[in-house]
Amino acid sequence: MKEAPPDLQPPLSQLLDVIEGRLDSIAGTLSETDVKTAAQINDAISRMPTIFRRMKNIKNRLAPVNRIPPETLAHVATFFAKERDLVNATAVCRHWRETLLSFPRLWRNAGGNSPEIKAYIERSKSTPLDVSLLYPSFVEFVIPHASRLAGLTVRLVKSSNFSQIAERLRNPLPMLHTFRVTVIPPHPHALEFPPDLDNPFLSQTKKLELRGISTFLGPQSFPNVTELVLHTIRYVSTPMDRFLRTFEQLPSLERVSITFHASLYTNEDHRVVTLSHVQEMSLSVFADHVTDAHLPDILQYLRLPKLTSLCVQSLPRLTYYRPIFPHTTFREHLPNLAQLPELQVNIGMSSDEVTFRSPSGATLKYLAGPLSDYESHESRIWRQLPLRTVRRLTVNMGHQLIGSEFDWLSRLLQDLEFLEHLELGGECGEGLRWLCGEMTQDRMHSGVETLTVRCGEHERPQALKLKRLADAAGVTTTLICASDPRVHEEREAGTSRGDLDDERDEVRDEE
Repeated sequence: MKEAPPDLQPPLSQLLDVIEGRLDSIAGTLSETDVKTAAQINDAISRMPTIFRRMKNIKNRLAPVNRIPPETLAHVATFFAKERDLVNATAVCRHWRETLLSFPRLWRNAGGNSPEIKAYIERSKSTPLDVSLLYPSFVEFVIPHASRLAGLTVRLVKSSNFSQIAERLRNPLPMLHTFRVTVIPPHPHALEFPPDLDNPFLSQTKKLELRGISTFLGPQSFPNVTELVLHTIRYVSTPMDRFLRTFEQLPSLERVSITFHASLYTNEDHRVVTLSHVQEMSLSVFADHVTDAHLPDILQYLRLPKLTSLCVQSLPRLTYYRPIFPHTTFREHLPNLAQLPELQVNIGMSSDEVTFRSPSGATLKYLAGPLSDYESHESRIWRQLPLRTVRRLTVNMGHQLIGSEFDWLSRLLQDLEFLEHLELGGECGEGLRWLCGEMTQDRMHSGVETLTVRCGEHERPQALKLKRLADAAGVTTTLICASDPRVHEEREAGTSRGDLDDERDEVRDEE
């Protein structure tokens, strides 16, 4: 066990007493011509700031915050929101500075102006680097350390500047995992590689992110890229052949995320590109004031035999948006999404969600504006989605439900011809009344076998009424009532006589 340090206070106190006594002695014998004594005093005064700093440093090291183990302090630094916070942390005290500088991995994300990039690269020592370049000329700082470059982010004023960087980085970068390009402001042209670039520096790259441009063009393919993030330009239509050409240049893709404007040009030659390895795809569509987003312009010309996760959303989320799928898309182009027996609907919220799932993990998700904007029964989207395979429906209700959304839910229940299990939850007071009306008017399919209702104590009376109707229809019902703070607030404020009478009536009927 490590011994405690000796008590330093008495020796320092005695030393200060000796110094003070010596000063009194000198003051009593001081003469006007004692140049030697004056020089000694000046020397002592000049040394005092250094002594004071050392004493303060020792005192700071005794503070609890500076007794944090170096590994713990370095781990805390990894959660800083901004890279600049790491630099600021080195100015807290000498101990923090020495500790943070002793962990090269903290300095692997280099960015900012040229002095900052140089400092980060130097402090990272031999650690793999992730560098962000504000200007193409900054690539000169990276070239000497290209062998340990794991990530590279380039911000360009115009896409044509990219060729300057590609020319400087002609040699392969063996550790480059992620390459990101952002064009500010967005530019409608493609990102072009130099035509004579025989050995591109992206030959080993796994992840490619392109933002603010339409697509990228070049004579090479990139067989090692497995993930693509492509954010095209809003209000700018992109020819479909450019998208397809991009996919053809990335034959090993496994994950794809694309943001594009709805008005895509059609594919005139109608060729279909097969992406044999893609398992996850996210499509975000700018669909401002359009009736039918041209979503099939991508999916109709892609064959995705291994796709198990598809997420589609409209931007902005409150936009009127109806994605349309061709009838053959799910059966032929998306075979793993043709059988999805579980459907979850989040409705009455700021942005609604529709999610189809299968027990194997396959998912099809829609993130869009209010579902009441959709013409459910007549819209082509619902005729093409795998509704006939749904066996379980979960509806989570928000507090913003309106009448048109209940109409939408009613049409959805009619479309789910083979529904067996229904679950209702969330802010479901109005939803319980709606479902009671559906059962009273016999609008639910007879195949429903089980009903689960998750509600608060506030909705319990209505839930009991629904349970009686379900039991009468031969539906096995499970009622789960959680504690609701609104009930306790009302009891403290005094519950109305009418509410008490309603509750007594419900209990009497239940008995």
